[in-house]
Amino acid sequence: MLHTILIDDEQKCLDALAYDIKQHCPQVKIIDQCTKAADALISINKHKPDLIFLDITLDTMDGFQLLECLAEITFEVIFVTGYDEHATKAFRVSAIDYLLKPIDKDDLQDAVLKVIQKRMPPLSQEQLQNLLKNLEADSPSQRIAFPSQKGYKFIPLQDIIYCNSKDHVVRLHLTDGRVHPLNMLLREVQQLLAGYHFCRIHNSTLINLQHLDEFIKGAKGKGGEVIMSDKSQLTVARDRKHQLLDLVKPA
Repeated sequence: MLHTILIDDEQKCLDALAYDIKQHCPQVKIIDQCTKAADALISINKHKPDLIFLDITLDTMDGFQLLECLAEITFEVIFVTGYDEHATKAFRVSAIDYLLKPIDKDDLQDAVLKVIQKRMPPLSQEQLQNLLKNLEADSPSQRIAFPSQKGYKFIPLQDIIYCNSKDHVVRLHLTDGRVHPLNMLLREVQQLLAGYHFCRIHNSTLINLQHLDEFIKGAKGKGGEVIMSDKSQLTVARDRKHQLLDLVKPA
């Protein structure tokens, strides 16, 4: 049983979330509900919850500031947020779980299941700081959280030259020469990097356009090749050539 505190400055949102949890998540026991940040801090320190559902916007501070007031975070956190494409992307790349308002039943159950199965380690200060940076601006200095055996590996976008899949293993090729294996499908990596100037040039290859040095045309009916900043020469599939050229050609 997960002992849980719900934190939201709108009572109607708390009521709706509490109802959904009681209806669809029997593994969760609600031990308190708070509409004020100060009350939430007292409740967390008193009850020592396993999990909190935390709205980003509170009365006197936001959810991030509330977490920073705690000496340590020993519980799981599921953020609750209104829809914003940039914000949800920032949560995703920071490997922090979140729910969009109005909360979908299936999304709620999936988030709770992740906590129960402990697929995600407790929220770290590094994850939180990474999320705050990603919320502030879209920039190449952003870091993406990739799953690792011990938790998450945070890698700056500009350090990724390309990703390729070989022998059922996806590998990140980095600017310092390291090759970082991932426990993910290339399709999942592509979704994670969507909107950050990456392009799928082959079923097995995803490249960072910031590191593209040259495109070499192929013979008639062929795709071609690209040369990356580390001198890697990669095949461009015929059916992906036009998408690549559309992204890199001058307007």
